[in-house]
Amino acid sequence: MIQYKTEQMTVFESALFQTTSAVIETKDCVIVVDPTWLPHEINEIKQHVQEILNHRNLYVFFYSRRF
Repeated sequence: MIQYKTEQMTVFESALFQTTSAVIETKDCVIVVDPTWLPHEINEIKQHVQEILNHRNLYVFFYSRRF
């Protein structure tokens, strides 16, 4: 579900622990930060990125915390 949206950034909130994923748009690229875990949420983010990508480079960043 979209939690927050501006012209250059969309933040998705997961049902799982209310974690968030960000999609950031620049004139040269689209950056996806820490995509969520649940399949239907990943598909929602993927669909959003496909709609806005428009021949720009796509970068995906994953964060992993070690305990």
